[in-house]
This record gives sequence, structure tokens and C-alpha cells, in this order.
Amino acid sequence: MKTEIKLNQFFENELKSDLKEVLISKDQRGRYYLFGKYTIVPTKRGLYRVFGKDIDIEFENMRNAATWCTLHHAKKYREASRVEDLDLRLSSIDTDLLVHIHMLKKRGDSSKWIYMNKIQEDTDKRRRILDEIKSYINSSKIIQTGKFNNQSNFRFL
Repeated sequence: MKTEIKLNQFFENELKSDLKEVLISKDQRGRYYLFGKYTIVPTKRGLYRVFGKDIDIEFENMRNAATWCTLHHAKKYREASRVEDLDLRLSSIDTDLLVHIHMLKKRGDSSKWIYMNKIQEDTDKRRRILDEIKSYINSSKIIQTGKFNNQSNFRFL
């Protein structure tokens, strides 16, 4: 614990501010620190909580949380907001899908087709949401690669 505190103090006090732009670290408790501004903490409910100055939101998975942080840090607020919205929609559609699958198993032959159609619709919506999230993930990777390559001390270690 003392080492972690000393490292955090070092990063805050000694590290050049331009290097903080690319710094992502993880401590022994599973917390991620991004850009000296954001902290991502896994919750007991299986979500990932992002917090920082005036920020406290939760995501379904780590990748979406890190993507949000990268886009928000790059001042791409509209895209970051969209990632947050898509993450919530994905959670919702996953719940709908589970309910419809459960209902399909419980219903007789007469209403089976209704739930099969609902499952197909849910699957299509889920795929479209994942495709859009993937585009934002790729954008965040491009942003980070560009920042990383601009730091002359850290070219492909």
C-alpha cells in the first residue's frame, strides 16, 4: 500500500504533464488510473465505476469505461456521451433478450413465433449497438495511438 501511495505521489508531482496524457496504470486492487484524471473501479455488482472530478458513472464492461475516459479526455464529449448511452442500451437489450428467451421456453406452440421474432429483433438491435460501440472503441484507440506516438520518450518500448 505504501508503494502505491508513493507511486501515485510521484506521478502527480514529478511526472511531466505531457506524459500524463498517455499514462494508464493498474494497482493491485484492480483499480485503473487513466491520464491522471479518471479512476475505474470494478464494483461488487460486476460493473465498472468511473469517477474523477465531477464524474461518477458506471459501465457494463471495462472496455466501454476506458473508451469513455479516452473520448472524454480528448474533449470528444458527444462521442463519450454516446458510449455511455450505448452501454446502457446494451444492458437493457441483454435483459430483454433473457426475458424473451425465458418466455419462449414457457409458452406453448401458438405464441412461440411471437417470442422467436422478439428474440431476433433483440439480437439485431444488440449487434447494431455492438457495432457502434466498436467504432467508438476504434476511435479511442486512434486517439491514444496518436498521443502515444507524439511522446518522443515512449515510442514503442
